Order: sequence, then C-alpha cells, then structure tokens
Amino acid sequence: ARSEVLTQLSQSLSGAFNYYSSRWYHHECARAIVAYDTMYINQVIDAAKKAGFSIIGADTDSLFLHSSDSDKTKMQMFFESAQSEFPEKIEFVNKGMYPTGIFIGSKSGKNIQKKCALLSEEGFTKLIGFESSRRHLSAVAKETQEKVLYYILKEEAVGKAILYVRNIIADVKHNVV
Repeated sequence: ARSEVLTQLSQSLSGAFNYYSSRWYHHECARAIVAYDTMYINQVIDAAKKAGFSIIGADTDSLFLHSSDSDKTKMQMFFESAQSEFPEKIEFVNKGMYPTGIFIGSKSGKNIQKKCALLSEEGFTKLIGFESSRRHLSAVAKETQEKVLYYILKEEAVGKAILYVRNIIADVKHNVV
C-alpha cells in the first residue's frame, strides 16, 4: 500500500508540474521527474536483460519480465541485486509471477495506455487498465469482459469466449439482460 501511495503521489506531482493551469506548473520540474524515471527504468531493463530475462513491457512505474523457466529463486535474486544498486528511497516490489497474460497497447491522443490481463498461479485474473476496473461501466459489460479474459487466459478457449459474447449480445437484444 505504501509503495502504491508513493507512486500515485509521484505521478500526481509530476502531473501538477506539467499542467499549465496548475498552481505548481513548472515544466522543467516535470521534465526532470520524467528524466529520472526513464533513467532508472532503463537501468533496471539493462540489469534484467543481463540476468537473462526478456522484457515484455515497461513504463515509469512498472516492468514486466519474461523468463523461459519459472524459477522463483532466480527472480527473487534479481530483485534483491537490482534493489541494492539503487538509492535507498527507490523500492522494488515484486507483485507476483503470472504464467500467462495479455498485453494490449493502444494510443489515446498523446498518451499510450497500458492494459494487461494476467492470470496468477492460483487462477485469479488481475486486470490493469481494462474497462471492467472502472466504476461507470455496467455490470453486464464488466462481467462479460472478465469472463472473456478468463476463457482466453485460463481455458485457452477463444471459441468459447466468442460464443459467450454472442450469447450476451443476443440476450441484450432480446431484453433478457
């Protein structure tokens, strides 16, 4: 929780520095924050590549790595060695290992939004950036999106996911839902 709060505060402060109408607008400060973020994430990416991981994706506050084996010890050793090379205030948090996932990149204006659905080792689906994590979406839309991702990630059944969506659409058209 502490790590997530600090990340949100950092991003909010960076946004306040970069927003022209903000009381704290100072473009150079925003650029400095982004420069440090970029420098540190690039250092971690280089270290991960040297440790034998391939990079799935990264942004200013997260890094997704792929390993051909599921050696948790290797992953933990990497985190510990990477942590020791950075200033004490920078904290690495391993949020888990996921056997499979879907990463979707989409452009929205100038911002590249990060979306991913990850299947944990216990079989739970973690969604980041998907519409189902937003409050304003209808229950049927949330449930449909989550079920489709489950069928694809857990059961590897794309056909079943397509059939499920077609049935939901039919139910909506016929006022069943």
